[in-house]
Amino acid sequence: MPPTTREKLRDQFLKHKQLTLPVVVFEVAFTGLSRVALELVVTEEWHCIVFEKRLRAGLLFKVAGSMIRDYGRLLKAVAHLETVDQVEKERMRGSRRSQEVNGESQDSKRQRGTTLQQS
Repeated sequence: MPPTTREKLRDQFLKHKQLTLPVVVFEVAFTGLSRVALELVVTEEWHCIVFEKRLRAGLLFKVAGSMIRDYGRLLKAVAHLETVDQVEKERMRGSRRSQEVNGESQDSKRQRGTTLQQS
């Protein structure tokens, strides 16, 4: 690989963050780019540390205290946490929808009740 290409890929690795990418997509790019920056991820422990630091904040806060230093286990844990987060968000959306539906029906009942009392 030409040195300029290697340097560009190394720079991409240094800047690569998860942001809104799913963990699986982020990990594939992270692993591919890490191959050109081997001096930054010399050991499996450092591979885990660098990977953790590049996760989006919500996942980073949940996994950082675990001190998992086996890359395969770390990936499984992060993927699981991402799935749990998605399920929780879906539940919250469903809960809000049902509250809105119930709230609207209660508001309309209240309005009808006040109309009947005023009559």
